[in-house]
Amino acid sequence: MRRVAEVAVPTDTVRQNRLKLGASTQEYVYAVAGLAFARAFPEHADRPLRIMFPVTLDHTLAHTGNAASLAILELSDAADSLSKRVHDVQAALRRSDPLRQAMDAPKTSHGLSYLPWRAQVLMTQLMAADSWDLAVGVNPAFSPDDRLLGREVTNVVGFHPMLGRELAVTALILRDQVTIGMMADPTALPDVGLFAKHLRELMAGQV
Repeated sequence: MRRVAEVAVPTDTVRQNRLKLGASTQEYVYAVAGLAFARAFPEHADRPLRIMFPVTLDHTLAHTGNAASLAILELSDAADSLSKRVHDVQAALRRSDPLRQAMDAPKTSHGLSYLPWRAQVLMTQLMAADSWDLAVGVNPAFSPDDRLLGREVTNVVGFHPMLGRELAVTALILRDQVTIGMMADPTALPDVGLFAKHLRELMAGQV
């Protein structure tokens, strides 16, 4: 069973807020998600927050398949202001070398290909369960048509597939809206709505 939630914020608001903080869109979303997580689930404040995020392995964008892997961002500072969170995210990104992490990640599961499919799934879930608290993806959304099956397409909501028991957050940028889909395992994080509330307040507020 999964719990889901959605937040929509004007693209202009996100752009204005991130520019005031001196952050890229990705840095801003990581910082907002991290702070919302800390406020919604203070019981996790006694340990560093670990954020998993996708990393492209093809910076020339010449690959037509899924040339991506993952990296982990560890935030140890329990800063309660967004500006400090952005600073922490930027510092952690400089320390962590995400591209090297992403290139090394597939090596950890190399031997799984020799196992039956159900065993591969189980082992992947066990490895991921305690590896991170929060998975965050930031992606542009593409809709070639304004209408689908006779209906107007106003926004698109994405939901990150969950590997472990983490909270998964997916931000999609489509024209004048940034939509954020959230998915959580209720046995691990019972109130995804509380996280969505803090996320909405942080993203929609003035910096």
